[in-house]
Amino acid sequence: MGFDSPEDGDSKQEILLKEIKGHKLLLGLFSEVFKRGFYGPAKETKNVVPVKETTVEAFEKMFYYIYRKDIKWGDLSLLEMFDIANLAEKYDIPSLMEEVKAQIEMIPLTTTEDVMDAAHTATQFYQFPAISSALLLSCAKFVK
Repeated sequence: MGFDSPEDGDSKQEILLKEIKGHKLLLGLFSEVFKRGFYGPAKETKNVVPVKETTVEAFEKMFYYIYRKDIKWGDLSLLEMFDIANLAEKYDIPSLMEEVKAQIEMIPLTTTEDVMDAAHTATQFYQFPAISSALLLSCAKFVK
C-alpha cells in the first residue's frame, strides 16, 4: 500500500457533506489523535468519520500538509491560517502549528489597514499564543 495520495486511503472523514479520504496508518503515525481514533480502545467503528468545528478548506490543507502536497499559503487569509492552526492543535500536529506560525510571520503588512486587520485577528485568536504573538510582533515592526 502506497501513501502517495489520500484518494486511495482506507479511511474517510466527512466534513460538511464532503468526504476526504486518507490512510489510517499514515494519519495515525502523524497524529496521536488520529491514532487513538483509529486504533485505540474507543476507536471509530464507522467507515466514515464525521469531522466537526472546522471548514472543508482547512481540513483539506491539513491533509495536504500530512501528504506533503503543496499548500499555496500566500493565497490564504489570516482567518484561514488560524483555522488550520486550530486543526493542528485539535489533532496534535506541532509541526503543522510551527508551519502556520512561519507562514504568518511572512505575511506582508504594507498598509495601516493591513496592520489593524492583522492586530484584530491576532487578538481574536489569543488561544494560540505563539501564532498570535508572532502576528502582533509583525504589526509592531510595521509601526516602528
